[in-house]
Amino acid sequence: MNIKHNSLILFLLLLFSMIITLILHSQTYTLLTSGVFPQVLTPDPWYIIRQTELAAHSFPSYTWFDPFTGFPDGTIIYWGPFLPLLCGLLAQIPGSGNESAMILFVSWIPVLTAMLTIPLAYWFGKEIKGEMCGIAAAFLMAVMPGSYLIRSMYGYVDHHIFESFYILAYSLMLIVFWNKIYHQNTGIPSLKPEILGGVISGIILGLGMLNSPTILIATVVTTIFVILA
Repeated sequence: MNIKHNSLILFLLLLFSMIITLILHSQTYTLLTSGVFPQVLTPDPWYIIRQTELAAHSFPSYTWFDPFTGFPDGTIIYWGPFLPLLCGLLAQIPGSGNESAMILFVSWIPVLTAMLTIPLAYWFGKEIKGEMCGIAAAFLMAVMPGSYLIRSMYGYVDHHIFESFYILAYSLMLIVFWNKIYHQNTGIPSLKPEILGGVISGIILGLGMLNSPTILIATVVTTIFVILA
């Protein structure tokens, strides 16, 4: 009964953190939807909207070369295709085909991703110092100000929130499977967590690379950690 009670309290605290995230990160909704045509924040998200339209019409193909950037020669798109393809996939849902509906639809992606970051932050803190640390991490992530808040608000349709999400998920998996490999402080490695941890961490790292090559910073840090650990 005590375990169920604690689990319920934990669930409510995480749900509360996610609701706070939803409220704080949706502050721009009225501003961006009060006009005749829905808007997004800053020029970069408008570029993602353009990529989304291209991806929606030619899904699952992706335009790696943009003739309108770097005029008059055009240039290669150096950022990954993850977000435009995700938005293009969501644009296939009935009712989101026209431009206004598509913008309204994909503008929620940063907010929902920020909400999904809450349980990851809890798990990360729990692995390091227990449940109370996990709850504190989840709440602090929910009220995180500054650049993180701006780049994960409604209408900021850009790859930055996924950079935070995938680096956190990648780091979390490393900690989880590092703890499992050397379970109970015996110092004896276990083969299954090594393989499983490598596969899951690799998948997350691959998705992060599809989002933005900047996640390579995490691999450099990981390499240094493994060498010195």
